[in-house]
Amino acid sequence: MSTILITSDNDSDLRIMLELANRLKLKTRKIDLENIEDAALLRAMEEGDKNDLVSREDVMKAIKKQKEKLANER
Repeated sequence: MSTILITSDNDSDLRIMLELANRLKLKTRKIDLENIEDAALLRAMEEGDKNDLVSREDVMKAIKKQKEKLANER
């Protein structure tokens, strides 16, 4: 299974994309910024060494990096 993320500030455009996805019988899910941040934190935790402690600063840097990456993909 593959996933794509489409972002837009225009609600009308998003509705069109969702309608197209539904017509193509694709599964869709609308996510908010909090869900994106949670996913970035999860990824940072998965990439980290599970046996060592990681500083809060390192975790926050990883989250910021993921948020910037997602924002640049817009």
